[in-house]
Amino acid sequence: MIVLRSQMLSPTLVQFVWDYAKSGALVCPFSLMPKECSLALDFFGFGGLDIVVADEDPGKLAKNFSYAAFKNTMKAVPGIIEHVNRELSSNQLASGGLHFIVSPPTPCWPQDTLMDFYKVTMPAGYKAIKLNCLPTTFSPRCISSYDFLAPETENAADARGAVLAGVLALGTGIQAKWSKPGLKVCDVGEYGNHEFEYAKCYVLEVTVEPAGCDGAPSQGILSFVPEEDGQDAPKSKSKRKRKD
Repeated sequence: MIVLRSQMLSPTLVQFVWDYAKSGALVCPFSLMPKECSLALDFFGFGGLDIVVADEDPGKLAKNFSYAAFKNTMKAVPGIIEHVNRELSSNQLASGGLHFIVSPPTPCWPQDTLMDFYKVTMPAGYKAIKLNCLPTTFSPRCISSYDFLAPETENAADARGAVLAGVLALGTGIQAKWSKPGLKVCDVGEYGNHEFEYAKCYVLEVTVEPAGCDGAPSQGILSFVPEEDGQDAPKSKSKRKRKD
């Protein structure tokens, strides 16, 4: 599920959703952007629909360009969620959880070296994974998830929010949050000297609460945890009451 960001549902946007529910109309009102309409429909459970910009809309060209950029970013989300799901399923010995690091796919950021640096700061039982590439089925060539998740743009923020919501929906007991720590990513020192490069990278921290005898997590609560900067996190919370 794509999650609405901080914006409130305007009367026009609510009317658009209501009109779609009644008649299936997907034409974007002149006063709205297609992205707003798409997010609102998905929020109410009508996902995967293409918004139409009317020919007579005076902002048609700009709206189409903006909407195309939004859709291009969001199409990466299912592949990223599937990647996380596969890793969670195949790394069950990571008793604490998994940290997925969104890092640039450059030769200076080798997988093993970055993981060695990051492991030093991780609690016992956790495992770090470099989330640097989408599955090859997504595209004929390998595409970096960094391009979709790392930028400080609204579209990337929406993608991170959608990834977080999708990961939380993978199963009961899963907890997740985005953070953005400063990481030691590369040693560029020469002649035996250490000189490290640092960068702030988004990290998706995922934990799975152990289930009790009734199959419920021991703590019994699932919460949407905001990103560190608080700008693009889901605003709602989903709680499940503990069974006594």
